[in-house]
Amino acid sequence: MLDLTLGLSAKPHTRAILDGSVQPAGLRLTCINDFGTGGNVGTERHRRILAGELAGGEFSAASLLMARSRGARLTALPVFLARGFCHRSMFCRTDAPIQGPADLRGKHVTVHRYNNTVAVWMRAVLQSEYGVSAEEIHWYVSENDLDGEGAPTGVDVRRIVGSSDHRYGAELVAAGKLDAVLEAFIYEPFAGIRRIVPDHREAEAAWFHRTGALPIFHVLVLQSYLLEQHPWLADSLTQAFHEAQRAAPRFYTESQRAEVDWQASALGRPPDSCTFGECERRSLQMLHDLLLGEGLLARSVAVESVFTSGARVSPG
Repeated sequence: MLDLTLGLSAKPHTRAILDGSVQPAGLRLTCINDFGTGGNVGTERHRRILAGELAGGEFSAASLLMARSRGARLTALPVFLARGFCHRSMFCRTDAPIQGPADLRGKHVTVHRYNNTVAVWMRAVLQSEYGVSAEEIHWYVSENDLDGEGAPTGVDVRRIVGSSDHRYGAELVAAGKLDAVLEAFIYEPFAGIRRIVPDHREAEAAWFHRTGALPIFHVLVLQSYLLEQHPWLADSLTQAFHEAQRAAPRFYTESQRAEVDWQASALGRPPDSCTFGECERRSLQMLHDLLLGEGLLARSVAVESVFTSGARVSPG
């Protein structure tokens, strides 16, 4: 038996891994999902994985591509632990004069890290759908990017003073001190803010059918040396996460179940975190091209080379 420690967040499709009801073959798995308090726990998990302090775990897809372009020794498995759409995650103060995303031009907007994967996808949506470039926005961040990352030249990025908790940015918007917050963690508007795209599902379905992509935010990674020493790890973990995915419905909240039902009806695809299909390839290639276009990659990376050798495109 091999001892392995992963950093994971608690989601319906990881709960069976975290509670031990699903056990990967050949492993004594320890899962850590406590990385501090506040809204910056994901970034701390990413930092510890990138520093080699954990065998692997849930990791930002954008940071993975950037790290691999710099030569980092991390390898992804075909397990997609966070994905979704971005139109729903743009918020402004309830009484703001902002009528739509195009009105963010020239505004003061917060994201928790400039290079967090959701923010990269958000910038793409703003540019391609609404004609607003990153250079036309004043950006405010509550956390520094990971080591080796940075913002492109010509973009105004300022650090919010007084908090490293990215929820603080949303509070500043509610208080009228910033104009908008672009964050996926706000599943429903809270007091003082509203969605900038109220008919977000219609816009997201149209975007999906036009692009063929369903944005990927987080993937499962391992330190590359572990896969070189123990090639069977990839199959063991992937199969375990497949099983955990099948157990996910018993952990759904009412809103999560409604989202699953909407994706099945509007997008024609059930939730699946463990298939490397054409949609996944297209989504990752789009993310890669966005990062390359912004000058955030040290070099171009073949997307499939970032994954274990068994993760090749299958129909679907």
